[in-house]
Amino acid sequence: MPTKVHKIAILPGDGIGPEVTDATIMVLDAVQKTGLVQLEYLKGDAGFDAIKKYGTNLPDKTIEMMRRTSACLKGPMTTPEEPGTPRSAAVTMRALFNLYANVRPARTLPNVTALKPGIDMIVVRENTEGLYSGKEFEVTPDAGVAMRIITRAASERIAKFALDLAMKRRKKLAYAHKGNILKITDGIFKRSVLDVAKDYPAVELEDLHIDAAAMQLIRRPESF
Repeated sequence: MPTKVHKIAILPGDGIGPEVTDATIMVLDAVQKTGLVQLEYLKGDAGFDAIKKYGTNLPDKTIEMMRRTSACLKGPMTTPEEPGTPRSAAVTMRALFNLYANVRPARTLPNVTALKPGIDMIVVRENTEGLYSGKEFEVTPDAGVAMRIITRAASERIAKFALDLAMKRRKKLAYAHKGNILKITDGIFKRSVLDVAKDYPAVELEDLHIDAAAMQLIRRPESF
């Protein structure tokens, strides 16, 4: 019987969030029954309901609770679109806890209808930079600017993460960018990937422009 108790923060979220987190907790409870792990759940407020209660979608007490846990189970959350409203709770969490790698597996399952058979890929996205970090400002009421920050440090870090993952799988990595248009920022990203990849000679690299990558993900998803 494990003696260490792993604390997990539970943020049910909005909409279908409570339903899917409850279903996930059922899975975690089943794992606990095997005796391999002991878990303790700590529930926190976050999302649209938290805005109504606290004026923010990620209250300080929720952040402090998360700092005391080993992991966080977060349901989907609604983010208001109006200017001046709180930024995305997910984006805030990524910055606070330096969650730089967004890892999205996609695979076909037996007896489940899919676009094509044999799909088993993992999409890795850098989480802390780029347009999605939400750094923007209003120049005039009729003009705004969003900042797309790309650094070598963050690019090398995500490249290493993806290459390490590729080494554990099929030793193939496709990296997508728009270097023909965004020559400076995506140029930094591409050079960073290629520099880090020199330490991974066993990994086969594929260079793709992001629009071509989107097409190939539909046409030949099984090749990734």
